[in-house]
Parts: sequence; structure tokens; C-alpha cells
Amino acid sequence: MDILPKNIYSSLKRFLPVSLKRKFKKQKPIFINPNFPAKPGCEKGRTLLIIVSDSFNQKIMRASTLLTLGYAHGWSEACGPVKLIWQKNIIKEISKHNNPIIFTNIYNYINWGEKEIKFLKNYDSFSIVNVHPNKYEQFKKDNPLIGNGDPFFYGGHNEACNKLIETKPKFVCSFAGNTAWDLFKDWQADGLHFEFLKLAADQNYYFPDPAIKKYGHIKMTYVGGYWPEKAQAFEMYLRPFEDILHTYGYGNWPYKHYGGELDIAEERQLYSSAGLVPLVTSPAGWYMAEVTERYFKAPACKAFCIADQNTGLKDVFTEDEMLQAKNAEHFSELVNDYLKGKIDVNYWKNKAYEAVMNKHLYRHRALQIKNIFETKTELK
Repeated sequence: MDILPKNIYSSLKRFLPVSLKRKFKKQKPIFINPNFPAKPGCEKGRTLLIIVSDSFNQKIMRASTLLTLGYAHGWSEACGPVKLIWQKNIIKEISKHNNPIIFTNIYNYINWGEKEIKFLKNYDSFSIVNVHPNKYEQFKKDNPLIGNGDPFFYGGHNEACNKLIETKPKFVCSFAGNTAWDLFKDWQADGLHFEFLKLAADQNYYFPDPAIKKYGHIKMTYVGGYWPEKAQAFEMYLRPFEDILHTYGYGNWPYKHYGGELDIAEERQLYSSAGLVPLVTSPAGWYMAEVTERYFKAPACKAFCIADQNTGLKDVFTEDEMLQAKNAEHFSELVNDYLKGKIDVNYWKNKAYEAVMNKHLYRHRALQIKNIFETKTELK
């Protein structure tokens, strides 16, 4: 008799909106090791507690996992110890630490109640945010293929923002670029300090590691997920070179030389061995001038890269550190110059690699965060 109600419940659950599915879904993060001890010389630094969502999985190296681990590695290398904490356990876990810094994400606030918000007020925190609520309706209109089923767009963002503001974080931040300031400036109108905090390269995973026999024959390669919003950019930038392009990643790319998914070691070796790694994001990424990890991790492997039209690139690389296309047509011209041997590939490999090593590792971001906290404390 117990089977029928279960089956009915399972059937009905499929038709629930995403916001309600999240409430019914019993999911816990999967940790391999949530602790990152401080490197010698940093043991007395403040502990960074990084709050992760129910879906965090340290075994699956998706983009969100890699950036979380990147900040954890960077802080432990330059500032102090780190621990990853499940968002549902913040009161219990944070209470165990003396004067920690709490690293949250706007998405964490969706499921937090008054008890958690009141608790967080007592601690120094900072948070990743998305475009301000005043701008996200326009953002959705201008980017119709992004956000389907995402609580940021459907039912979660306004309430989450109000909760975040109530906790009074030291600052809020985005991976976007300076040209997208209009999308984020209202956070400061709400009384919060806003920073553009870039992603970076994690040297634990990305470094020169050639595998010429395996990947040296590949003239051009791209690694990443395939979905309709990003496919708009791929059609503009990558499709014209489909005959020589080898693609990898999830999403079953509809390209001739799709090679499936790679693990991180294979990805690193591919970047270190292939002729050209184009740095292409998506229309929504261009809209936000968002500089994803790809712009840093491929150069960290000493890949030869040509970047797309992303205006955020100018925030992190100078004109003599990274080749950048003005548009898809210019990109094609640069690729054809490369294929004809008209570009000094080694020069650009070395310039981009040096830029990443000197400015764009996660320890550089950790020091930026530390400096913001110290500066704001002094001003206070």
C-alpha cells in the first residue's frame, strides 16, 4: 500500500517549478577534503570559510567547482587556512572558528532564513553577486537563451538580495569586467562596496605539460560545454574552422571532430600541445565582459591563444600580452595568419604565460581580497 503514494509523489514532482523541486530535493555536497591548511608562513592568517551549495561535488571538476577550489588554494598559499562549508551547516561550522572571513554566493541566500541571516551579521563576509535586480529584467530580455530554470531569474533573486544586504558584507563582487559597470553599480546605491574580482589560473591543475604524441597534431582546439546560448558564439568564431577544430567537453558538440569529455590532466596536456586554443565565451559573457577561467588556464599551460571580442580582456591583459580579435571576422583573419605561419607563436605563448604567472594566479586574487578587508577595517 505504501508504493502507490510514492509513485504518485514522484510523478507529480516532475511537474513542480524549479524553486519547489529544490526544496524537496535531498542533496548534500560531496567533499573529498574540505580543509586546506595554510602554507608555511601563513599559519596565523585569518581562516577563509567558503560556503558551498547542496550540489557542490569536489569529485566533478566543473567550472563552479574549479573556481571554488582555486580560491581555496590561493588563500591557503598566500593568506591562511581554508575550509569548505555546506550552506545548511553555517551556524554550527562557523562558530568553531575564531574571526574567520566568510565567502558566500548570492545563491546561498535563497535558502537561508532569518536565523542564518542574523547569525551572519556578526561575521566579516563578502559575496559573489550577479547583475543587480534593477537590471536583470533587461539582462533577461537581451539574453533570451540564458537562465532557463535558474532561481536567479525565476523566483529567487529579489529575496536573496534583500537577505544579503541585511547581513552587511564587507563587499560584494563579480567576475564581470569594467565595461559592465552599469549592471552592477546599483549594489553601491544599496550601500554595499562593490569590486570586480577576476577569476584566475590554478597552478595545481594548469601548468605546461606537453603530450606531443597524443595532441601535437591538433592545429586548433576548444574545451568546454555546448549549449544554445554559447553556440551562438561558436557558430561565429569556431564553425568556420570546423575541418581543423577538435572540440571536447560535455553537451555532445555537433562538430566533426568532437572528442568527448576530458579529465583535467588531459585538458592540461591538450592546451600544452595543440597549435591554437581560441578563447571564446558567449553573447551573455560579452554582455557582462565576463572573463572566465579559460582566459587564464590555457595561457598557464603555455598555450598559444587568440581571444574573442570580450571587452573584459583589456582589464587583465595588455595588447602585447594577448592577441585579441575585434570581432569574428578579425578572428578569422588572425587564425588564417597563424595557419600561414605569419604569427610569432612562441612570442605570444611566453607573453601570456608571464602575464598569468605575474598577475593572474589565485594567490593574487587572495591577496586582493585580504587587502580589501584590511583597507576597509582601517577606514572604519
